[in-house]
Amino acid sequence: MRTKTTNATRGKDAHQELVRNLYFGLSDAHRAVSTLKGRCRFLREQLLILDAVSNQDEPVDEATWKALTDDKCYSPTLQVFSVINALRASLDLVKNAQDLAADRIKGEAKENAARRLEQHKVETEKLLQFFQGLRSELEKPQTASRLRHDDLGELIDSCRAAVELVQKTINGVNEPAVGEEMYSAVMAEETKLLRIEAELNRLRDNRRLKTGRTIAACLGHLTETERSLLSLKNQALELCTENGIVIYNRAGPVNPKALTKTEK
Repeated sequence: MRTKTTNATRGKDAHQELVRNLYFGLSDAHRAVSTLKGRCRFLREQLLILDAVSNQDEPVDEATWKALTDDKCYSPTLQVFSVINALRASLDLVKNAQDLAADRIKGEAKENAARRLEQHKVETEKLLQFFQGLRSELEKPQTASRLRHDDLGELIDSCRAAVELVQKTINGVNEPAVGEEMYSAVMAEETKLLRIEAELNRLRDNRRLKTGRTIAACLGHLTETERSLLSLKNQALELCTENGIVIYNRAGPVNPKALTKTEK
């Protein structure tokens, strides 16, 4: 009798784990698609400016460059600047470590520590110099083709991340646990995202294609996918409640009705 009870408990726990995986997987996927949609909306304006450039292989003129880089969110030096700040902070930490080591470490270990910290400082200074030079290069006007390629590459990477989150959700559950309708619906969202990814790849790989209409279509599809994933996430939350799985956020339980089921 105890064996049957134990097996039943294990089966219930395994089922609850699958349902919980579904909810959190859909939450992550919905968040990723929302972020992708926002970035796609922003970069669409930049891509429309680039579409209008007559010579895609020459650095864009000053007016176009200013129009592209006025928004700090688009600045091509933004990520490099973040690296530079991190390296500056790292350099300060190394110098502080040198002072501490010189003051507190004694004997033969002091020499070894001083040598290795100096090597670390020199290498950090070289890295800082490299990225400062890179920043200077990126501040110069780039070609429209390179900027277009980079923008579309960013969207493709974000779309790929969203696809992988949906695939992870599918792989983390099974049809009997969540029902055929729910399972098929999640797979349908994967198909939509793969189509969007394919369209973005097609744009990036064919420079002759104008981006405006395709990006607008992608935005429409992303809006639809975002809504569908939110609906599926809410359905998964209901499934959690039915199975006595309490989902928490910072404010407390998201589905308090599930508490009454766990108490039974």
